[in-house]
Amino acid sequence: ALKCQQDISKQQLRNIAQAAVAEINSNDGERMYYGARVLLLHKKRMGNVVDTYKSDLRKAFKSISSAVQTETSVTKIAYLYEVATILSKFLGGVKAEMVFNELFNLSKMLPNSATMIQSKRTTLEEASAMARAIAKLTSTTRVKRVNPQVMDTLAMILLSKKASTTTDYFNLIEGLAAVNKNILYTPVLVGQLKVDKEGFGFDITNVYGDVPEVKEIVLKQAYDARTARDGREYIVEDETLENKGTYYNFAFHRDENARDYFSDTAKGMYIFEIGVRLPDTKKVDYFIIKRMLKRTSDVSIVSMTLAVSELSNQVRVDLVRTPLSYPEQVDHMQVGINQRLSASLEFAEITQLSQVFLRLSNDDQQVTLPMTRQTGSSLYEVNVIADTNPANRAFRPISGVYTVECFVGDVSLPTPVAWTLGNIDFTFDSTTYEDHPESSFFKVRPEIKHQFAVPERRASKGISTIFVFIVAAPLVIFIIVALFIIKANCANFPFGNPIVLASHLMFQGGIGYMIYVNVMYFFSWKLGPVLKHLVLVGAVTSVIGAFALGSMHQQSKNTK
Repeated sequence: ALKCQQDISKQQLRNIAQAAVAEINSNDGERMYYGARVLLLHKKRMGNVVDTYKSDLRKAFKSISSAVQTETSVTKIAYLYEVATILSKFLGGVKAEMVFNELFNLSKMLPNSATMIQSKRTTLEEASAMARAIAKLTSTTRVKRVNPQVMDTLAMILLSKKASTTTDYFNLIEGLAAVNKNILYTPVLVGQLKVDKEGFGFDITNVYGDVPEVKEIVLKQAYDARTARDGREYIVEDETLENKGTYYNFAFHRDENARDYFSDTAKGMYIFEIGVRLPDTKKVDYFIIKRMLKRTSDVSIVSMTLAVSELSNQVRVDLVRTPLSYPEQVDHMQVGINQRLSASLEFAEITQLSQVFLRLSNDDQQVTLPMTRQTGSSLYEVNVIADTNPANRAFRPISGVYTVECFVGDVSLPTPVAWTLGNIDFTFDSTTYEDHPESSFFKVRPEIKHQFAVPERRASKGISTIFVFIVAAPLVIFIIVALFIIKANCANFPFGNPIVLASHLMFQGGIGYMIYVNVMYFFSWKLGPVLKHLVLVGAVTSVIGAFALGSMHQQSKNTK
């Protein structure tokens, strides 16, 4: 309505600008957005009016990055992105170094915003607002390093929502339009992987469900998720895909390695990196879109065997051997001096699992021992051997009853296996072990109990008041004696000349203020503000004092 008004006076524009700038500096994303929109609507008519508030706009603009990092509302983060694009128009655009740096910092926050959207129950309104904000931000900054995965995420969220009301349809259309016209990247939506005996494939469309405009789509690489951290060993790399309309597939018979890994018996989690190259891409660069394939299986445990043994003429002799079926527990087992405990876990099929370990714990220590798979078998074994070297962080020979547990975990398992095997009593020769010097740092210390000095009893309010009057009495008596008994001479004070009187009062006030500044320096003020006040007030007081003293000298000459 204000934009359509033709007869807005300069004063009205100043009032509008003042109110809008106040909203922009409110530190609330929504209010900042509305204030910025008001300035944008009146940008042409305001002319130099907004220039008066540039320092305020610059301050608000610099605060947007930190506000985005701390804000938890998706809608308000979208508003903050839009505020940044609007304020950049009033502060010189991207040609201004400060504006470009701030917008570039904001563009680097976009992936975090996309992750935040993905992890929440994002509504259509929030996704649409974020899509519009990102489209405007990227069109303003022209920063080419914005992650295209951001727009993919937004597009997938928008398409997954069901619109039922007029508002929902408005937000859906607005959001898709913003995503599709983004200058950096027009989303290519890659569907979930579909795997069968022959191969795998996926659908690729644009945001409207049509065949997208792409130059090339390839399978860049596929690898086991379990080896991603330790160094990837690619199963498939740089393979072309067969195109059937919007469906792209890769046949296993084309690669022996892929056929072995992705057979029906293969279990685990695999990551596929699909490269999409757009028609307007000048360099051979691909947007990488990751899809995950997870094949789970139930691990069938045959048995767990716990054995207590000792060495006789360098030959291991089992003294006790207890087989257990999952989830049975051993009633009681004892491991004596110079004896060792061994554990063997057998599975129904040969399976390579990433985590199989034994844990022994009591009040004195807790240690985790990995179980190693025997080559070419389904058997995992571990020997529990006490380590007398205090420098090692292994199982220390401390006698006591330990709770023994077995854990099995892998990405191919729907749920990990946690098996409590029971309590086992270990006995060690105490003379064979010396505690590590640093272990004393972690032992429980006795509680420190200290009685602080009891505060002295303070005087009551009445007595304190009387004491204040006693302390102030000498000063009051001195003033009374000076004015009425000694009769202080104020005859030369220029009461008759208002200008000279004002200069004298200002001179005395300036001296008093400088004394106040020096006093505040000893209580709370810092050196910088103190020097600033002393220099400014001192300069003004010197000029006024020169005038006051000169007029007083002239008055005394005239009197003579």
